[in-house]
Amino acid sequence: MPSKLYVGNLAYAVSNDDLNGLFSQIGQVQSATVVTDAPDTVDLTRN
Repeated sequence: MPSKLYVGNLAYAVSNDDLNGLFSQIGQVQSATVVTDAPDTVDLTRN
């Protein structure tokens, strides 16, 4: 039965291939996607 797994607190350098390679050591991986936040367009700390 397929399931999805959420993994948080990853380093910014982690790629889809990194996740796929890591979890494929345990079992079959259908897909691995690193979801990132959109870059901030406004720096609210600057005056």
